[in-house]
Amino acid sequence: MKFKIAIEEVVSGLFELEAESAEAAMALAKEKYCTGEWVLTPGEVHAKKLAIVEPEDEETGWQKF
Repeated sequence: MKFKIAIEEVVSGLFELEAESAEAAMALAKEKYCTGEWVLTPGEVHAKKLAIVEPEDEETGWQKF
């Protein structure tokens, strides 16, 4: 029997920037992340979980590991 497994990781990284305000800092951080200037690889893994997503009759909820 074949199964499809979904794996989810929560990673974090610390980046520094200068901006005129907190709002400007958040906007610039989003831009840097979305354009690939800031990358979280490999990053620090804070949480990870997995679940069976197919076949439907064998689906599981998310399980931490």
